[in-house]
Amino acid sequence: MNYLKENHILLQKMLREFTKKEIEPQAGRFDREREFPKEIIKKLGGMGILGITIPEEREGAGLDTLSYVVAIEGISQGCASSGLLVAITNSLVASALVLSNNEGKKKEYLSPLIAGEIFASAVEMEGSTILAELQENEYLLNGKAVFLIGGSVGKIFVVSANSTSGQEPICFLIEGEIPGFDHGQKIETIGMKAADIREITMNNCRIPKENVLIEKERLTRVFCLYQLGIGAIALGISQACLEQSIKYAKERHQFGQPIGRFEMVQEMLTDMATRTEASRGLLYQSALKMNEDRLFPQEVAMAKLHTTQAAVANSKTAVQIHGGYGYTKDYPVERYFRDAKMTEILGGSSEKLKVAIAESLLET
Repeated sequence: MNYLKENHILLQKMLREFTKKEIEPQAGRFDREREFPKEIIKKLGGMGILGITIPEEREGAGLDTLSYVVAIEGISQGCASSGLLVAITNSLVASALVLSNNEGKKKEYLSPLIAGEIFASAVEMEGSTILAELQENEYLLNGKAVFLIGGSVGKIFVVSANSTSGQEPICFLIEGEIPGFDHGQKIETIGMKAADIREITMNNCRIPKENVLIEKERLTRVFCLYQLGIGAIALGISQACLEQSIKYAKERHQFGQPIGRFEMVQEMLTDMATRTEASRGLLYQSALKMNEDRLFPQEVAMAKLHTTQAAVANSKTAVQIHGGYGYTKDYPVERYFRDAKMTEILGGSSEKLKVAIAESLLET
């Protein structure tokens, strides 16, 4: 089934060209040096990619959720860290701002954020123990989070915390430095090295009540958008693994012929292509349903689960096809392998997603 319309295809082509020219030549350095791709993110802001689903009246691109997925997929084929930063900016930050009731914060931050003039950091709920306690007109936040993405460059921070009253998680906007907010501890991750991932500690941080962005149902929508973004990163990695493996199978010769002639390699390539297309179908279908305001967290979870598991499987196969070279820095597949694993953790681990999906099935 062809899910893409002409506008999606044009966006896909534009970003593929941009990725090949601007991102891929630098991706290895970003990874080696743990360098935040500041100029890349700024350029993507200028192209409208940081606010791709934000309404035009809010100075966004006003495109649909499928465009968001297609964009992140294309960027992530070159650099998964860049794809992660785009996903975070669009979902956990810009979309959360748009859905909030705080017009002042929208006017102050949305325009420079989606233009790439300022950067935002956001807490990934996986591995977070942050609790929020309501005290009259402010919240008291305490706890730690393992993954603050874009941790050292953010002018604003979006932090989700569990309420001590037992309600759904609450999303807070933190502006600059506040007492008790420490985000200086850099995490030495094995993948997504350019995303500037840091550990944060919140010790009696006082956040005004008006800095609550969203909660309950609106937060579910934002988080589903984030999960689709993680799925799109995984899909981009799967596609990159497939393309690099096809190229290598044609170029690498053994016993007087390309290794692509060997049945075992052909079987590996077939499995990779099948996993990639199955991931694409699940992800695009979920994005289309979100376009139509038919939000099904269960289906989003399934898409995220399948795409990330497929990316891990494809990256492992890509390393295998490349043989000893696949385990060296000479080829990008070892980076794909490390980045792919991170997609299984971000946005809800595979184990948590399986529990959520099973519970949803049993409720019907």
